[in-house]
Order: sequence, then C-alpha cells, then structure tokens
Amino acid sequence: MDSLLGPRSIDDVRAKRIVLTIGGVKYTLPVKPMRAMREWEERLDEELVRLLSLVQSDGDDHKAMLLALSQSPWPFIDLLISYDDGNVLPDRDSIDETETEYDLLIACLEVWRAAHPLADIGLALFALRELMLDPMQPLRAHLSSLPPRGDGPSTTSMTN
Repeated sequence: MDSLLGPRSIDDVRAKRIVLTIGGVKYTLPVKPMRAMREWEERLDEELVRLLSLVQSDGDDHKAMLLALSQSPWPFIDLLISYDDGNVLPDRDSIDETETEYDLLIACLEVWRAAHPLADIGLALFALRELMLDPMQPLRAHLSSLPPRGDGPSTTSMTN
C-alpha cells in the first residue's frame, strides 16, 4: 500500500486524523474509536466479499466480470460517506462528479490505514528492511524503466 498511498504523517497519526483529498480539496476526518472503526470495516469487508463473489461466480464470462467491477465504486462512495457521518465530506453527488475510481480507492485505503497504524508501521518497516538488504534496488528499478537510448552500437548479431 505504501506505493499507492505514500507515507502517512506522524503528526496525523498522533492527532488521530485522516486527511483525504476529494476534488482537489483536502478534508480532515477524525479517527474513530476501535468499535466504530470495526463496524465500518465489517461493512467494507462485506462489500469486498460481495464484489469478489460476483467476479468469481461469473467464471469465464468476461463481460459479466467487467460489469461487476464497473459497478463497484458506488458502494464505496457510500462507505466513505458513512464513515464521515455526513459532517465533513461533500455529498455523494459531489464525490461522484469529482472523483475517479482510483481516487475513491485511495480515500478508502486511507481510512482503513488510519484504523491500523501498526500495520502501516509494519509496511514501512518492511520497505526499510528491503532497502537495507538491497540499497541499490531503487536505482536499478529506475534505470530499468528508462527507454533505451538507441545511440550506441547495436547489440544484435548479424550472423545468418
């Protein structure tokens, strides 16, 4: 998740707040107590299980799978609004008009991550461990993503 979300501010963790950007505007939500968060997560889990069940039940019917996935954002908008209790975030129609499915996914992941600061710390420690084991990996990954320059000698053989 770290590659999707970026680091979470230690100030946000301490202040028990979740910062979401919707339609280019930053919104700050409070982190709910554990019981309320568990209830919200149960709804999130139910929605994910429902979606995965639809996709699985469609088997090889790619059209039905795509339809199930394309209808998935609407319940997630409702989940996000239900977390907020209608106090801070814009209404459903405004979110629908301004957000992409990706932005909606990020917002839901930010809420989930705020409920699990230890998991978030664990992901950061795992990334740090990987970097310590292979400090050159980020540089190699960057270099391998660059397109070939094409101005050097050919590396292919001309033999028949």
